[in-house]
Amino acid sequence: MPETIALLGAGNMGTAVAQVLASNGHAVRAWSIEADVLEEIRDRQLNTKYLSGVKLHPGIEPVWDLAEAVHGAAVIVLSVPSQIVSRMANDLYIVGPPGVEAWIEEFADRCYPNISKDAGYKRKYIDAVPRKQQQAGSVSFWSVPMNHVKEHMDAFGYRVTINGKTVAYTGDTMICDEVFELAEGSDVLVIDCTYSDGRGPEHMGLDDAKVIRERIAPETAIVLTHLDGSPHLDGLKNVVTAEDLKTFRF
Repeated sequence: MPETIALLGAGNMGTAVAQVLASNGHAVRAWSIEADVLEEIRDRQLNTKYLSGVKLHPGIEPVWDLAEAVHGAAVIVLSVPSQIVSRMANDLYIVGPPGVEAWIEEFADRCYPNISKDAGYKRKYIDAVPRKQQQAGSVSFWSVPMNHVKEHMDAFGYRVTINGKTVAYTGDTMICDEVFELAEGSDVLVIDCTYSDGRGPEHMGLDDAKVIRERIAPETAIVLTHLDGSPHLDGLKNVVTAEDLKTFRF
């Protein structure tokens, strides 16, 4: 029976295993930390670095994101060197409003006791300081409080720069000035669009997305998420809707 299989590691052995699995009818998602290897698999169906001279099966799909590779997979095949495994077990940075550590740790202890015991990594918490550039590991980020049920919780939006692209994410919010702060200088703005028609309460909707599109730079791509349906994007330029496992390139 054909299955979806995640193949972690596209070296000599991993690529050979992927080829055998795909040739037997399975859908293989090949993940690697080497972007050039994945690009060659995508563009030429070859992996000349590790398996020269072999035309790869079209059932091998290169995947850049580890979470996407393993999501929904029936089988996960691990084919990476031990030194790479240790890199995959780097400490987990968790960024959130002040007090995030106490909240997450209490939740984890109640619902998932011992979740990270002997896991090879530690959870490292960083309290977000509004409108201050901060660092989480190798990632620099900037945050701002958003307008979402303020009487019950702190909700923050974040802006990060990764691989030369600046991405901003509103999180849950109603439309507010902070949305436009986040959008400044961003290549991509991911926004809460809970309501496929209209707007609010507590969240933004398609009407808000239209206002945002009019007010921010036209070259800034907008991604609608947290959707309750399929909004009609007629006339909205450079706007797309998020979908599970869908990949966008900007």
